[in-house]
Amino acid sequence: MLNTSGPGTIATDATIAVTDVTTNNASTSAHGFLKKLDNTATNFMNGQGNWAAAGGGFTSQFRAALNGNKSISFGTNKVPFDVELFDTGAEYDPTTNYRFTATSTGYYFLSASATVTSAGSGAYGIRLKLNGTTYFDGCNGPTIAQTKTYTVSGVYSLTAGDYVEIWFYVNEASGTQTCYDAYAGTHDGSGFSGFRVA
Repeated sequence: MLNTSGPGTIATDATIAVTDVTTNNASTSAHGFLKKLDNTATNFMNGQGNWAAAGGGFTSQFRAALNGNKSISFGTNKVPFDVELFDTGAEYDPTTNYRFTATSTGYYFLSASATVTSAGSGAYGIRLKLNGTTYFDGCNGPTIAQTKTYTVSGVYSLTAGDYVEIWFYVNEASGTQTCYDAYAGTHDGSGFSGFRVA
């Protein structure tokens, strides 16, 4: 910082010329000047004298749903959640593999549900698969024809590159069943969502 009026004069706002020298910036050991602004409106200066994003939260958040009712048949069917309601980290694939792929290592809360009509007795269940291997398997055996919502949720440790898919198991050979759409509002309960928590 220079006094442009010359030696022996009183420095005022009008006579001070600032520079890009950082020698006397505030630090954790001494008072000093505010460092140069970084031109990001949402940033703040943290306790170490660095500009940082407020909140410190993670950007990984997604939610997907079905675009219309889907038919599922005997055996294990991947649930094709083909509508992205939001996907802040660009980690969910709604067109090809219908899967969430973590881009960073951490802990994620994941939740999925499928509302399915059963024709009668048999084993039904929702499955969460991690990298193609069943990680959670929740089965139920209805004794009458009914519409029921099957759910899975929990906190999972994922490594960058791990992918998660939702599958549904039908052990009833009496034709195809219906997995109902929650996106259109006609049935509530079919969807896949998640976010990073740590």
